[in-house]
Amino acid sequence: MRCFVIGPIGADDSPERKHSNQLFEYLLQPIVSEAGYSIERADKIGVPGMISQQIIERLIDSELVIADLSFHNANAFYELAIRHQIISMPTIHVIREGEKIPFDVSDHRAINFDLKDLEKCDRFKRELRKQLEHVESSSMGEYQNPLSTALAVRELRSGNSASTVNFANIFEDVREIKRILKPFQVVADSAEEQQKKEQLRREEKIYREEKKLNNGLIEYNEYYDHGDFVKRFSILMDGKGNTFRRDTKTCKTLEEARRYDPFQELPNGA
Repeated sequence: MRCFVIGPIGADDSPERKHSNQLFEYLLQPIVSEAGYSIERADKIGVPGMISQQIIERLIDSELVIADLSFHNANAFYELAIRHQIISMPTIHVIREGEKIPFDVSDHRAINFDLKDLEKCDRFKRELRKQLEHVESSSMGEYQNPLSTALAVRELRSGNSASTVNFANIFEDVREIKRILKPFQVVADSAEEQQKKEQLRREEKIYREEKKLNNGLIEYNEYYDHGDFVKRFSILMDGKGNTFRRDTKTCKTLEEARRYDPFQELPNGA
């Protein structure tokens, strides 16, 4: 099975490229590969040919597409529009936390992520797993997107009976109500998420430490003691705050987690 990722790639060394590389390498690739998909991005296509043609082919043929809506990149939305025409195939939307989802695709749920927050990265992975499990358990034709919904309403409106037309009107009214209520749901979800986070902090013992390496890099570690296991989150950064590597490890004890060296094979200069 194939998964194609679309989003803001950007030029070399640009904020968009750094963002896309971190999202692809640390959040998407491990979870998507774990689910049995091969994962690919436009700039990582390793065969010769016209890049636009290759992208369109993958948008049409891939069993799954993940669309990163961050930065509101025009190319990403153009590619998303092409994918939405493949009505029977699933698409998962993701976006940076704090960015507003454009109106035309706001009905489609998107998973938020924050590359600078390890806990939120872990939460993103859990949510992505759930959506992948839903994709695997769903049958063809169950996937919805703005185009498939609009076509369904149009088909209802074209019916000969008053009941089908009324049903189409009700369907659109419900969509509009959901759109109006969505900001309130986001606030409610945020409050619930904060409550869960505070509860976790009360239940867990949290340890933090910082270690300066010989090559001038700094290793930040956080340990979450859940009682029967300890989870370690590690980030490797330079003095300017640039992230080079991330790592997550689950161990049986805090001592084992502290002994684990996630960056032992890292060459000097990262």
